[in-house]
Amino acid sequence: MKYYFAETCSTYDDDTCSCVCAFEGELKKDDIVVIDYNDHFITARIKEPCDELKILTGRYDYHNALTKVEIAEYLRGKEAEVNRAMLLREMEDLSKEVKMVEQMKKCAAHDSRMQELLNRFEALKH
Repeated sequence: MKYYFAETCSTYDDDTCSCVCAFEGELKKDDIVVIDYNDHFITARIKEPCDELKILTGRYDYHNALTKVEIAEYLRGKEAEVNRAMLLREMEDLSKEVKMVEQMKKCAAHDSRMQELLNRFEALKH
């Protein structure tokens, strides 16, 4: 059995709580585990390993980590979602710019001042 300091979110507010958990296998920093915590199942993020002797001889209350949660697929999905939203915003901005430039070109055909502004704009674009 290996012991780890872990951090979990409080079920009552946005605070984080520290705890010690025991797990049969090897865990790394930032791994996510499910802990049997006072007859409830909670998730926790591993912070660092701790010394077994210190835990067993000290005043630490430890909880059993039942399983490691694989979140790689979830994180890839979240990253793709964020990237998609950023690309949509960029495409919206570009679409607005293209529409405005087209509208200004139509106005420039009738107004010399607008033509001058459009020429200055296009000179800055390159």
